[in-house]
Amino acid sequence: MVQTAKARFGTTINCMDGRSVEATIIWMKKKFRLDHIDAITEPGMVALIGRMDEEARAWLKKKLGISILHHGSRTVTVVGHADCAGNPVDAMRHEADIAKSVVAIRELVSEIAHDEKVEVLGLYVFFDSNERAPHAEIRKL
Repeated sequence: MVQTAKARFGTTINCMDGRSVEATIIWMKKKFRLDHIDAITEPGMVALIGRMDEEARAWLKKKLGISILHHGSRTVTVVGHADCAGNPVDAMRHEADIAKSVVAIRELVSEIAHDEKVEVLGLYVFFDSNERAPHAEIRKL
């Protein structure tokens, strides 16, 4: 019997915009040699994280816990993107929202993973003007 290696998961906490999600998944799979990416999405996610109440925090913690504890994710990206309808702010404000969200997600991860090492990083996704097949550039913050 041939034993196969366990699939490697990562997690993206991202806007629901498919351009951002798809670009992030491709980038994460290549950068970290992952097989699957769990996607936790909402419109303008990084703006929402900044103003989470306890109910929203519990909702996000539950989803993140499934990815970390059940799928073994050890890489979490917190992603904002250009041209975001859910968080229509300039790039400087968007990057500040991402940085604030990374701090909040690191806190949640520490509550979930305890002693496990899980990397949390912020990303900002840019698009070119081709809407049918957008090219994305990802900048690690």
